[in-house]
Amino acid sequence: MLESLLCIPRTAEEASVTTDEPEAVAVKPKKVKNNTKKPALDAALTTLSRVMGKKPVRGDRKSQAPSPRSQTTWHADSSLEEKGLKMWAWKSSRMTTSVKPHWRRIVGQVVTREKLKAIAEAMRSSSKTVVTTNGCFDILHVGHVRILKKAKELGDILVVGINSDASVKRLKGPQRPHNSEDDRAEILSSLECVDYVTIFGEDTPVEFLEVVKPNFHVKGSDYKPSDLAETPVVEAGGGEVKIIELVPNKSTTGLIEKIRSKD
Repeated sequence: MLESLLCIPRTAEEASVTTDEPEAVAVKPKKVKNNTKKPALDAALTTLSRVMGKKPVRGDRKSQAPSPRSQTTWHADSSLEEKGLKMWAWKSSRMTTSVKPHWRRIVGQVVTREKLKAIAEAMRSSSKTVVTTNGCFDILHVGHVRILKKAKELGDILVVGINSDASVKRLKGPQRPHNSEDDRAEILSSLECVDYVTIFGEDTPVEFLEVVKPNFHVKGSDYKPSDLAETPVVEAGGGEVKIIELVPNKSTTGLIEKIRSKD
């Protein structure tokens, strides 16, 4: 045994002698893994999990702090809610990332002129940029939707005034509207870009705009500010009339004619 390790030759007689003692086997030393990068990797994964709101995939999970999303709740802003503004703020008890809180509207509302007056005062006192537009919106089409989206991009709050059924009949004829004022108001309020809808019975939105006093009032390019009855009212309140380009060949009248031509 010792001779084999020391490389000493044995005689033939010694070699013929068997022994129960096992021969030594050379064992390769195990490689030691370098774990110096593991703590840094675990820290990076933990930070990523907090941002993405997912569980970490490495490291000691028991020692990981809970992600901020698990501690996130929606709270009604009482100061705005008292003024009639249904806005919610995203707040977290463990906001460790750079994500900023943001405002979120629950759903658009159909409001009376009396309630709209209180809401408008609250919006002005909170320095919100208010945008208005108006119309019949009898049969909603893509031209309406695009103008409403562009109008909302001008400010924080979009208030839409729609003509009552009686007002539409005076302006468009006895066969209109095809959708009632309540239906039209509900459809518009369901759009994400619309915050408030109100119905006015006058032929022009002058009285509606006197209540809201918007920063911007939006109309389609088929009008000129100088031809609008509401322009002096908007400008008297410190606002501005904005003209937005219409979508070509998209109108309620054209849609009705197209449907009738197929009958």
